Amino acid sequence: MENSNLLNFYKFTAFSSFAMALLSIFIPVYLLNNGLLLNTIIIFLLINYLSIFFIVNISSFLFKKINIKYLIITSSVLMVLFYFLIYNFKTLNINIYLIVVLCGISFGLFWLCYHIFFSLFGDNKSRGTQTSFTFILRSVTSFIAPFIAVLILYLFDFVYLFSFSILILILNFYNLYKFEKVELNFNSKFKDIYKQNFKDYIGFFGHGILIGSGILWSIHIFVNILNDYILLGLVTFVSLLIATITRIFIGKLSDKNSSKTLKYGAFSNLVVWLFKPFIATSFGVFIIDFFDGITDSVKNIPFNSKAYNNAKNTNIFNFNIFRESLIAVGVISIYSIYLISGSFQITFIVSAFSSLLYLSKV
Repeated sequence: MENSNLLNFYKFTAFSSFAMALLSIFIPVYLLNNGLLLNTIIIFLLINYLSIFFIVNISSFLFKKINIKYLIITSSVLMVLFYFLIYNFKTLNINIYLIVVLCGISFGLFWLCYHIFFSLFGDNKSRGTQTSFTFILRSVTSFIAPFIAVLILYLFDFVYLFSFSILILILNFYNLYKFEKVELNFNSKFKDIYKQNFKDYIGFFGHGILIGSGILWSIHIFVNILNDYILLGLVTFVSLLIATITRIFIGKLSDKNSSKTLKYGAFSNLVVWLFKPFIATSFGVFIIDFFDGITDSVKNIPFNSKAYNNAKNTNIFNFNIFRESLIAVGVISIYSIYLISGSFQITFIVSAFSSLLYLSKV
């Protein structure tokens, strides 16, 4: 059953990643095109992660009452509803801050279930290879998605893009249907969740900062450099393609010496982010995203491999709830730094040095 479930979960994750990647970088663009201010959109993104933080922290109650299979189904239903409402927010006259709460709950449940499931059924001895495989599987679908999204937007418009993404999510329910129920002995208490190693606080907080910064970088290059969502999609496609190719080779290297691999990744990614505030041309964006795709993979695969091993050697539920909470805090922090400073450049410099926080896992 474990192998069958793992296979179905890989399929489900791949299709979900594809559906979400179709729209992830284009939702801020869509909102900008509908007349919303940049700060309004950043607050929208911040509320998304506040919602993730909330749902993750009450999940210790949810997992005791609801099977993980049904929580994943709930996540998918909420994502479909979110995409429908965010496209029609003007027609339906609904506040986008209320709509994005659905996205936060969906994302929070999806990634928490993902990490718990992979922590339970992954193999410690080949964790780097397995992590690399899941990254590659998600990346292949994710780097193809921006290219397809660009074609849809070039030939048609946003209504077709949103409709296609929703259709993929609905069809993906078939993989959930084949997914067998997993009975988990959930023995988590809220008071125990944050009793973790201080190094893990540092690492996951830094990871969250870099996740948030990646989204801010996409918004920055669209608003201030590219001014074209077709180019934005192509840049994202190239970056994710390079990241995927890199991940093919990094998994086994990480299994041999994860700490050394992580060091190379963290320091090289620091250099890449230090250059980002000075990028001012489309060519510069393509070059810096090329190197970002490489260094981000070299950093993330050993980091996540170590995290999954740590989870399996402790209380899996507590550790993954803690993980997602600290990542959300990191994202919220970098969005707050932008809203306070009003400067993408300051935000990117902070992000650069946050790469060093990954070294807490060495």
